[in-house]
Amino acid sequence: MAIQRFCVTIALLAAASLAACAPPASIPPPVSNNPPSTVILYNISGQTVCYVYIVSITSGAWPEDLLGTDTIAAGAQRAFFVEPDIYDLIAKDCQHNVLDQRFDVEISDSYEWHILPPKPSPTVETATVILHNQSGQTICYAYMDILGGGDWTDRLGTDVIPDGQVYTFTLPAGFYDISLEDCDHNPVAREQMVQIAGIRYWTVSGEDDSTTPPSSSLSKPGDPA
Repeated sequence: MAIQRFCVTIALLAAASLAACAPPASIPPPVSNNPPSTVILYNISGQTVCYVYIVSITSGAWPEDLLGTDTIAAGAQRAFFVEPDIYDLIAKDCQHNVLDQRFDVEISDSYEWHILPPKPSPTVETATVILHNQSGQTICYAYMDILGGGDWTDRLGTDVIPDGQVYTFTLPAGFYDISLEDCDHNPVAREQMVQIAGIRYWTVSGEDDSTTPPSSSLSKPGDPA
């Protein structure tokens, strides 16, 4: 009987020892009260997206590129999972040019982010001035400042317009102040608040009046002489 009790005691002690050495039961990770939200990026920009930043404005974390060595080809899409929050979103091409950026975007469920093609630059309407020099002098300087522009750059550069010759200027359409000068910077013709659009012909003719710049006329094709 004593031997039987001894064996039972040994068995209990061994079982207790094994229980003490056994690893604790695994504890499941805590479940977030806010299930992840999805940001689906659709790349229809026509360019490859190489860098994506989705930065919580409340975390204060330094923005990190979410693509790493991956890219999003033109026409492809990619899903990103984030916690519900307010975010700044930035997508860049492989030269770090910004393709799209959005600020203070509230993301609570699923958000579609379309990267669109860049908008074309606005077309600047141009005009043509065909100048006929009949002033009796060589025109060496042509200053044409679009109204309010403050750009009095010489439009001739190293060119000159000898007497009797025709010269063509191509300019942005608009209103201009114009000053033409000879090679000693003496005035040959001046015009103020001249509207230049389409094609305009300008005949510069000389006068002997030393107090008045030589006369000139700007006209459109078909205007009466």
